[in-house]
Amino acid sequence: MNYGPRIFLLVLTLLPFMLWAQVDGRASAGKAQGNLSFLSIDLAPQNAALGTSGVVNPAGGFLQNPALLSHRKDKFSARLSYSDWMPQVGIVGLHYAAGDLSLRLNEKHAIGLSYQHYISNLTQWFFEPVAPFDQFSPRLYYAQSGQSVAWGMSLGYVEAGHDNDGILEKSRGLSLSAGFTYYLNLGGRDWLLAASISDYGPKQLQRAVVPNLGERYNYLPTTLRLGASTSFSLRRAKLNLFTQLEQLLLPQDLRAINSGLAAPFLSIHQNNWGQNWQKWQLKLGLEWAEIALGKRLNLNLRTGYWYEHPTQGSRHLITAGWGLKTRSFSFDTSYWTTLNSRTSIYHTLIFGLGLYLNPT
Repeated sequence: MNYGPRIFLLVLTLLPFMLWAQVDGRASAGKAQGNLSFLSIDLAPQNAALGTSGVVNPAGGFLQNPALLSHRKDKFSARLSYSDWMPQVGIVGLHYAAGDLSLRLNEKHAIGLSYQHYISNLTQWFFEPVAPFDQFSPRLYYAQSGQSVAWGMSLGYVEAGHDNDGILEKSRGLSLSAGFTYYLNLGGRDWLLAASISDYGPKQLQRAVVPNLGERYNYLPTTLRLGASTSFSLRRAKLNLFTQLEQLLLPQDLRAINSGLAAPFLSIHQNNWGQNWQKWQLKLGLEWAEIALGKRLNLNLRTGYWYEHPTQGSRHLITAGWGLKTRSFSFDTSYWTTLNSRTSIYHTLIFGLGLYLNPT
């Protein structure tokens, strides 16, 4: 049975409802900040240890690229990740958890589910009262694969709460993500190329958390990702290389607020080419994979680099991690440190567990 047309028709049916969906967020100087920034962070340790270059990493899940769902080799998989978020701030009460499920229907079709949950149990922030709040987003996925091309899409629900002078306010909405992958043989070497757009949705309006700043127009953290990966065979192991370019499609010109669903794409031409390249983040990853420790146990060693231009946030992160995997279970961890002190997400540990059944 061909599920593709049915899924596509379902998405077309639901898409108009995104026009009225309202989710609170904040955009400033081309960056997603505040309570919706958790949507753009991939917590899978397999990606986090590679500089978060997950658009071309099937082992890291499918949050950054729904098409990667079709690359899963297991009939069923379930994974969970957790981090005590931003510990270097020195404030207890910030937690971030994520998980995903995948089910392969047949050789071509697969479905999946992911869940992100950001929890704030803070009672005060810099001696000011803060209302505790949760942000969460479940997403449904569908992916289809061909001989060399795969595509996928997801429909997500987002519920975000934010503090407004000590009063908890909530809002809800929908987001759409889509992506594809393409296998290419170039120079006698196999490459995996990928592109995706995630968290695409309507324009937003949020009252600023900081008092006396009034209201400002904001957007979901719509993100464009491009990536490529390749592998080298080693004795009893593999060497995987990952590279990724990423841009947050957030309009800086408030005149774009009347552009509706086209607003994220207006961010590309609002700046000249000299400013536009500064909005791209560079992510590099290196993985020494499938190091045999026995007949049923493999070790994976990972490292990466995450670069962001100083005008866009100046995240210069060095990432590293390792993982153990058997036929049915996996344990992975990653660690972020920084080359400067202008970002608040360094010194971050992430842990993950995985369950895999009936590999094909």
